[in-house]
Amino acid sequence: MNKSSLRINIKNLTVEAGDGYSYPLTKRFLYLYVYLAYQRTVESSGDGGFATLEQIRHLPFWEKNSFESVGKQIRRHMMEMEQTGRNVIVAVQRIKGPFGLNIEPENITFDASRESIGRFLGLDRLAVLRSEKSESNLYRYVEEITQGDIYFNEGLLKKSLQSFRAAMNQGETLDQKITALLRIGRIHERQGDYGEARDTYESMEKLIKKDSVYDYYGLANLYNNLAFLYYRENDFELSEKTYFKAFDLIRGRTHNQLLGRIYNGLAVIYEATERFIEALGFFKNSLVLECVESDFSGISSVYFNIGNVYRRMGDQIIKSGGGAMKNIPAEAKGYYLQAITWGMKCVNLCDRTGVGDETSQDRTLISYCYYRLKNFKKAMAYADEANRMAVTSGNKRDLALSYELMGKILKVTGGDQAKANEYLQKSLEYYHMIGHKARVERLMSQFNLTLKS
Repeated sequence: MNKSSLRINIKNLTVEAGDGYSYPLTKRFLYLYVYLAYQRTVESSGDGGFATLEQIRHLPFWEKNSFESVGKQIRRHMMEMEQTGRNVIVAVQRIKGPFGLNIEPENITFDASRESIGRFLGLDRLAVLRSEKSESNLYRYVEEITQGDIYFNEGLLKKSLQSFRAAMNQGETLDQKITALLRIGRIHERQGDYGEARDTYESMEKLIKKDSVYDYYGLANLYNNLAFLYYRENDFELSEKTYFKAFDLIRGRTHNQLLGRIYNGLAVIYEATERFIEALGFFKNSLVLECVESDFSGISSVYFNIGNVYRRMGDQIIKSGGGAMKNIPAEAKGYYLQAITWGMKCVNLCDRTGVGDETSQDRTLISYCYYRLKNFKKAMAYADEANRMAVTSGNKRDLALSYELMGKILKVTGGDQAKANEYLQKSLEYYHMIGHKARVERLMSQFNLTLKS
């Protein structure tokens, strides 16, 4: 074997021999050398880390070439390097390969970690470059992720969490683990387990940043989810800052779906802080981007959020008049009707596309607006439907909201007062579970309730 050495520098995109000679490589051949070096150090036993024409063809800048063209180009390069005494590539067959490096693994060094080299080559997303065992694991991973997504859309959060955890354990690459962890964190947030969600996202951030060539898109997705968690915890200032951290990572890049989610998140913050005009502007931006990607879940979320802005605008008018239920101004009624319209858009889209059952906030929105408009029959029907969905999903926030509405409706209409008190007590307990102190204090004061737990 050749006793020479090779140093791979992915930070400045160079390949150097032990004597300092820098190989004059095009981008195409740079990726080839990096991949062959990676293979030689990772799979030094057995076939010695040789790469087939099929594997090489899927490397960056090689995709347009046929197998024969790949083989001929490598062969010509080998002959050119032999003329200068610098050839380190060997082939089992001159054109057909497979190809490898004629350098001992211990004499190959990199300026980055193995994970960073794999990400530079795009190996996380190239199944064709995996071993048979890895391919089998990949298929099981895909099945678990897919099953988890199906359970999530069906509102079966516990089963969804089990599938995503199985995918996390099955995943072999950093990219796969990040994908699973993002979903696990989202499930914890939906279940009201905010501490678990935060721990998941923090472990994700450490995983991503440990890689010197870290995935900016994965990090942006993480910040987007983390920002929404902060919103759920009512830390609006930190939530807005975190959304802009995600925004900064993808600014100037074409990531319509993620950008749409960031716009949506920022709009939610502006709605929560009563900057309604700003909120509607960002929601409109989000809706356009979500439509480009045909993201039904994203579109339904924006529909709900626009409705919720109009609901808040109606509430603001009521609040300015003292908060009484009688003689609701026409402007407030108009806002509540608009909120119902947007809420129904969300319900109808979710029903037709089979997404969104992990939350019943759209039904709760509609119920609340009918409650304000004194249409108590419809208000109770939607609150009951929201509650049944929340019981199935285990979404603590939706359970709190729906039980509160059902209790209030019974109180106002003179219905079963024992049942009303039972619902309000359950609402209080669920708000306490998710740490919503303001709602807890309000219910305790308004209905003379006390916490049992």
